[in-house]
Amino acid sequence: MPRKRTAIETALKAKGFMQEACAHHDKYMYYVDDKFTGVHTRISRGSKYRDYSDNLLSKMKKQLKLNSNNELLALIDCPMTKEQYKQILHDKDLF
Repeated sequence: MPRKRTAIETALKAKGFMQEACAHHDKYMYYVDDKFTGVHTRISRGSKYRDYSDNLLSKMKKQLKLNSNNELLALIDCPMTKEQYKQILHDKDLF
């Protein structure tokens, strides 16, 4: 189940996440109607993290408020649309 860092970054941007550079990571924050929802994750820029392992993806799943690994993979691999992700978060009353 490992995924390339570049694929994750591309998918997050396509779903509406805004990127902010930090010291060793890039922070991705989710906004709806120009309001921060509180949903965010970080992606390391280190060469050690070109591929994200199952362990890191599991942590990312929790940060992105997804219920299953299948939902996370759908978000990364792009079967899940921006609107579908927004609906998942809306159903959880996160904004």
